[in-house]
Amino acid sequence: GERLTAGQLFPATTITLTEGGTMTLPEDMADGYKMVIFFEGPGDHIVDALGGFKEILDDLRANNITVAAASSDPQDKAAELAK
Repeated sequence: GERLTAGQLFPATTITLTEGGTMTLPEDMADGYKMVIFFEGPGDHIVDALGGFKEILDDLRANNITVAAASSDPQDKAAELAK
């Protein structure tokens, strides 16, 4: 796949949100710092990987860091895992 290099602009990408609607990156995350995590493969690994982020999510938000995670899972499976 294509990889970004240092200083390269993030390409416009629209993702479907688990609660409905869409988010367009990077426009919808324009303020402050951003952390975007993309997962590919079985969704159960997402839950394990995000476990550590849940512990620091409030600190990230307090420092104006917006966090988004995207999965290649179907929307219903991703919504179940996001709970």
